[in-house]
Amino acid sequence: MINTIARYSFNEVDRAARDEFERDSLYKSFAVAFLVIQVMTIVTGAVLAWVLPGAHALWALAVFVPLVAGEIISSTWLKTQMPRPSVTRRWSFMIPLLVVELIMFVGLYVRLMQANSDFADNFVGGGFVGVAIAFLVVPVFRRWQHGRDQRRLDAQLED
Repeated sequence: MINTIARYSFNEVDRAARDEFERDSLYKSFAVAFLVIQVMTIVTGAVLAWVLPGAHALWALAVFVPLVAGEIISSTWLKTQMPRPSVTRRWSFMIPLLVVELIMFVGLYVRLMQANSDFADNFVGGGFVGVAIAFLVVPVFRRWQHGRDQRRLDAQLED
């Protein structure tokens, strides 16, 4: 299924582009769009966390579903083509996003306190613990994943 999605996507680009320059430019524009979509998803989640009343503020997390699904599909396809990158984003990009995510968590906490204070404490506390663990584990995991992908692709070339 992932290859079907990939083929469809590539065919759309090939159909729209008249030459190699246009095709490369289209792919670059998709990279720009993907970055903007990531940022706007986080901002939208933060706004919804503050705007939606009470427990409805949890719907702010739903905006991440399409982004995560796209990331999973993209990463799954990429690992069949090359080792997934081991580098993470620069801190100069990550810190402003973390500030917006902090604003979102505070909004969720405030709104959930209106509905149920025990749930709010546990939810936000778990969220902060999850983010802290992710900061420690993700860079190590990405390097491990890159090495595993490289070994798998090297083994396929030997066959």
